[in-house]
Amino acid sequence: MFGLTVVNTIFVFVTAYMIYLFVKKNYNPVITARQKKLFFVIFGLLNGIISSLIMYLMPTEMQFLRTLITTIISIAVIKITLKITLLKSIISFSVIMLGTGIGSFFIPLIFDLVLKINPNDSFTENIPLYLLINITIYTITFLFVNFTPFPKLVGQIKNIRPVAILLAATIGLMGSNFYFYCLYQFNLSIFTFSIISSIIYLSVSIFYTMQYQKSERILEEQKQQAFYNQSLSIALQDFQRFKHDQVNHLSVVYSMLEKNNVKDALSYLKETESTTKSFSNSALFNITNAGLFGIISSKIDKANQSGIDFNIKVIGQVGSIPNVKISELCEVVGIYLDNAIEEVIQNGKLKISMTLVSSEENLVIKICNECSKIPNLNKSSKGTSRGHGLMIANRILNSYKNILHSNIFDKTTMEFTQTLTIKTGVK
Repeated sequence: MFGLTVVNTIFVFVTAYMIYLFVKKNYNPVITARQKKLFFVIFGLLNGIISSLIMYLMPTEMQFLRTLITTIISIAVIKITLKITLLKSIISFSVIMLGTGIGSFFIPLIFDLVLKINPNDSFTENIPLYLLINITIYTITFLFVNFTPFPKLVGQIKNIRPVAILLAATIGLMGSNFYFYCLYQFNLSIFTFSIISSIIYLSVSIFYTMQYQKSERILEEQKQQAFYNQSLSIALQDFQRFKHDQVNHLSVVYSMLEKNNVKDALSYLKETESTTKSFSNSALFNITNAGLFGIISSKIDKANQSGIDFNIKVIGQVGSIPNVKISELCEVVGIYLDNAIEEVIQNGKLKISMTLVSSEENLVIKICNECSKIPNLNKSSKGTSRGHGLMIANRILNSYKNILHSNIFDKTTMEFTQTLTIKTGVK
């Protein structure tokens, strides 16, 4: 019993490590060292001990309960300790179990047909054989998870509900087939039927997942194109409005000067000065990315209408930004600029500065504004019904490994600076 528990616990920890790597790689949650330790301890001990007890105490025909109980426990532990959604927990667990399921189906081929050893013959009492079986299964699992495209495809899919259901059904079918194999001992015809049906179902699942991911990618590309078109349309409308306004303003000034009303002409030019600020800074035209140009120019226009002095500096040319969805980046930049505009309007310090620095390695975006008090970076000061913008921005940024976000507050100048550093060319 002790040896069985030790082997089970060791390989449950191996399972936990694979699940952790899959979650970290595909969902990129913020996992503290304490959460990580808690996950390994709870996952390893609970599954190892419970699995051993069921294997030792229950007859063969009841062993399906081991899979059912450990599955429920595992998914619950993943969700609670790693702080991810239930569907992501199901997918993370199912992908690793899919690998162990494939490994389990190779066991009869390797042991029965090649080594002439029946792994079902009292394998719970033959600890070295049980250890060798688990090493084989998890070696195949490691190869499946790390060297096949299926886990990566599953991790990249956004609408994960149908994929989670499909994976759960696949695991259920493979588990039932393996259960009947264990129940009836090794029988070539039964095993052949089980493995062929499982391979067919798994192949259909993989094909469906790949097609689903492809259609999702096409929809995302269409969404991005629509966003670009909308941003470009807004920018063109702004230019047309600017051109129309300037023609009208020049006509008025010309009429005043024609009548020698120089004082009135100067006063009129002073009044219309704010309408030209958003287009008079040539730095803005170094932003050739339609989405960023559209969102920044609209926020500059909004700031100017509120009497805010918006100073923008662009070093280098800001064009395409690889490995970043421009709609999501624009959403984050828009939220930060809206918050800066609202803050300076409230405190009366009507000045915002923005800097974009583009190089071959990075795109750095800085937004700076003065504050009347020290900001609380962990909690919004807008109340319970507002302040959701920062939560949205943080959720978007947490999904990217190539974007670094930092906040700096200078108590001497009371300036608050938010910086986005985008590593271009990094997947």
